[in-house]
Amino acid sequence: DASRVHVTLVPTDYKDRIRNTEHSGFVAQFDEANAGSTASPSSFHETEGVVRSELSIATSSTCYKLVLSTHRSIFDFLAQMLGFCAGMSLIARLTNHTWKDLSLRTRHTVNACWSHKNPVVR
Repeated sequence: DASRVHVTLVPTDYKDRIRNTEHSGFVAQFDEANAGSTASPSSFHETEGVVRSELSIATSSTCYKLVLSTHRSIFDFLAQMLGFCAGMSLIARLTNHTWKDLSLRTRHTVNACWSHKNPVVR
């Protein structure tokens, strides 16, 4: 038996709003595959050396519309702010850990160079 592969071609409109280009075509979407007859490892050399396969292509009734733009939603902004805050938190934790690992003498030396009113070096 032949191995069978079924692919659907989906009509697609692509708009690039950054470069002001438009394209249309198809996106190939894999649907399913069925293995045909196989040979066992022990009898592989005795089997006829033929490979058969069938490719079934259909078109979809739906259409994809892909748009590339620089528009950002509030979700994008919030995700960016969350990443920024996470980075600042990491820097603060590393700085705090490093400060607490310094010897008392080194802390006093740094404290003498900086203002005594600085809350970071107290």
